[in-house]
Amino acid sequence: MYDIKECSSSAHLYNKYIASAEAYTDAKYSHSTADLKTLADYAFAWGINEFVICASAYQPWLNRYPGNTGGGRHYCLNRNNTWWEYSAPFWDYQARIAYVMRKGKPAIDLCVYLGGNAPVKILTYKLPDIPGGYDFDAFTSDALLTRMSARNNRIMLPDGTGYNMMVLPRDGDITLDALRKIAGMVKQGIRVYGPKPGAHFDSNRDTGKQAEYTVWPMNCGEKIQLLKVSIRLVKGLFIGGCLWRKLLKRRLLFLISQCKPVIPKII
Repeated sequence: MYDIKECSSSAHLYNKYIASAEAYTDAKYSHSTADLKTLADYAFAWGINEFVICASAYQPWLNRYPGNTGGGRHYCLNRNNTWWEYSAPFWDYQARIAYVMRKGKPAIDLCVYLGGNAPVKILTYKLPDIPGGYDFDAFTSDALLTRMSARNNRIMLPDGTGYNMMVLPRDGDITLDALRKIAGMVKQGIRVYGPKPGAHFDSNRDTGKQAEYTVWPMNCGEKIQLLKVSIRLVKGLFIGGCLWRKLLKRRLLFLISQCKPVIPKII
């Protein structure tokens, strides 16, 4: 389950209607379909809409009940399991949800930039403390440079999917190309949350490029004053690096810029 968000994020970012994932790999014979449903619901909540059932065909025997095991796994989802003949509603439930989830466009609040350093995975990236009720997609430099644009103060994809705010890497590691793209989108009105970017490894050899990183707006509280208000979205163009829990509270974004937003000046 640890990497399914990357799959659903990629489907959203590149306009694919099917986000597929291996399913029920560690299910045991002691598990009922009610137990397995919790795994399915978790994956659905994270955007997966197609399950590839692990090893469901690895039971060629007709006389081994409820089935064999292999490599420490039970492979319990097979025709020899004693509850198999009664499991049709379990599969119908998943088929219906998967069908519905492939319709329409995803509605997601945040897009989290994972940077460009391998391995680019959520598992190696400490995400902000995103409270319940908000969803996010994780994206890389390729999606930023080739798929994202600014429209109506939102981060938009070519197919019409949009995000309300961009979250930058916590370590400030952003390539120069990505920094220029983000700065251009900020000028067009998108909301950005994160620390001041620092020079990326591929720019360290060029002092001219390093200089471009020094003109990003200061961190929260240094030139941008924020006040609590009861609004859904942040109206300031740049939020800075203040604590995430200050930004998201009671399922509302409570911060608004009191002064004129600071626009990054990128050469």
